[in-house]
Amino acid sequence: AHIFGGEFSMAATSTQGRYILTLNIYADFNTLTVNNTDPNIQVHFFRKKDHVKMATSELFPQATTNIIYQNEACAGTQGLKTVELRYSREITLNPALFNDPEGYYIIWERCCRTDGVDNLENRGRNVGMAFMLEFPALLSNGQFFKNSSPDIGTPNGDYICINKPFQMSMKATDADGDELRYSLVTPLQGYTTSTAVNGTGQPYSSYPSVTWAP
Repeated sequence: AHIFGGEFSMAATSTQGRYILTLNIYADFNTLTVNNTDPNIQVHFFRKKDHVKMATSELFPQATTNIIYQNEACAGTQGLKTVELRYSREITLNPALFNDPEGYYIIWERCCRTDGVDNLENRGRNVGMAFMLEFPALLSNGQFFKNSSPDIGTPNGDYICINKPFQMSMKATDADGDELRYSLVTPLQGYTTSTAVNGTGQPYSSYPSVTWAP
């Protein structure tokens, strides 16, 4: 029960079919222990149209970074201390295999979110999460299609104080110059539990969402 959230990124290198795949996890330093820190993580690649597994890749820890809170005094009164755990690896994807026009997705499932999330049922206790990144076919009209996902960057700790001014940076960039759009959606809970904390990598047609508190 130590994870706040996180995101995937996949950056194309100068070599065709080579990418830097990264998963950033934002964790509660106060509940982060040796026992609940993953020494490495396994992510799974699926084809979108029929959920056939295409590959599995292992990502390894690269860095731990402290998140700086914008309203540090307010965050301090709550004892908040957040760190970014970065897992990454350079991978190779064969364009001849990843050529379906409906595209593909990468998934990683983990339990559990940090306790005390007031807007989730049971204050978020024992609620898992599914991190997903979708990407298009690597071939377009028979030619290699070089594409990177947006780079969200390390965020500020956006902690909102009541009756105080607040602003939030949406500073994502895209190496391909793609248009970026933002939306608020219900997070995915996935299929992990407090007793089966890691995803199995088996295919699913959908992933259940979290249940909001009343």
